[in-house]
Amino acid sequence: MGGEGRAQLLVRRERPRLRALYESWGYEHAGEKLPFPDSPLYDVMVLDLNRA
Repeated sequence: MGGEGRAQLLVRRERPRLRALYESWGYEHAGEKLPFPDSPLYDVMVLDLNRA
């Protein structure tokens, strides 16, 4: 079976309850990202689709 090996999403740092929800679905914190110079800082969350 082909396809993607992982899913990635960004969660705003000021949304810890939303991050906890994604973690309950199996996502793991993988770092931080500032997509644009004037944007807020985001947490990068990844899910290994081969384990899901």
